[in-house]
Formats: sequence, C-alpha cells, structure tokens
Amino acid sequence: MPSVDRIADTFGERPKRFLTDAGNNSGQIMAGMEERGVEFYAPVESNQPQPGNPALRDDPHQPVPPEAWPQLPRNPQDQLDKSCFISNESEDQYYCPQGQAMPYEQTKREKRGGETVCKRVYRSPDCTGCPLAADCLKAKSKRGRIITRDQNEKVRERTAARMATPEGRKVYRHRSQIAETPFGIIKSTN
Repeated sequence: MPSVDRIADTFGERPKRFLTDAGNNSGQIMAGMEERGVEFYAPVESNQPQPGNPALRDDPHQPVPPEAWPQLPRNPQDQLDKSCFISNESEDQYYCPQGQAMPYEQTKREKRGGETVCKRVYRSPDCTGCPLAADCLKAKSKRGRIITRDQNEKVRERTAARMATPEGRKVYRHRSQIAETPFGIIKSTN
C-alpha cells in the first residue's frame, strides 16, 4: 500500500488497477486497496463453497449426501476445508457439511503483519457421532470444529469473485509480462 500511496504522491493519481502475486494477497492489503479505490487482482481462493463443491447446496440445514463426501475439498492438513462450511451472516453462524449450526462463540484479536486482526470464532457445539468427524476434526480435538472469519472476509470474497470472471483472468494474465520482463532483462545483462 505504501507503493500505491507514493505513486499517488509522485504522479498526482493512483493506479486504477493493482496486479500482484500471492505474496501480497493478505486481507489487509486487499482492504487497503479497496479503500483507495484501486481495483485489486491477486490469486485468492474463496472461503465459501463454489460451484462443483458438494457443500454448495440450496438448504444448508440439509447434509451433504454421503456419496458426495469424497469430493468435499480438503485443506493442507487433510481436514475438510473451510469452503465446506456455509456462512449465514443474518443468523451469525456457519453450517457444517452435515447441516449442523455452528454459532458465533467469541471474538479473538491477533497480530498479523504488524496490525491487529479481529477474528470471529464459530464452533460446532457437539460433533459426537458425526460420520465426518475423522475428516473434519484434528485428532486432539476435545470439542467441535472451529471456523474463523476476520474483518477482511468480504473483501477477500469480492477479490475472489473478480478473479473468477473472464475479464479478471484476462487482466491478470498481463501481470507476468509486466512484472517478470524487467527481471529477465536485468538477468540477461549480467
């Protein structure tokens, strides 16, 4: 964000678009760009179920059918990914793939990148007997599954939606040419 501010100070206007790699795709940066009116493009995954994910269903109270469980996305820890859980903002809760409500429990604050991030914590009250527990919970988990949501979740969703459009993909394809060409030239002159 300081780079964008320096561009505005130097040239009297901000860039209309900002294309970057995954190293700059934090929620704080996305929010800062949006506040500055800069259209932001970076690889970011949506945390909400997308088409093709069996967790995306019309009624989140209904469980994902057992035959679709193998297609539920996994995170790097091989647990069910956050994108298997549906957020319902009006009820201030999530729904798990089994259709169970995960109400808001508390807000936690943590330092991230020198800034304080507020995370809302949602927890399943009881996962006892759940057929997906082995795929969902950590082995040492004593209580239900936890999902967190920080204050930048909405801007992350807007960025993911922008990147998923044909126009967004077309715009982003230019990033490598813009960013990598100078490095290639510099390396070739040494």
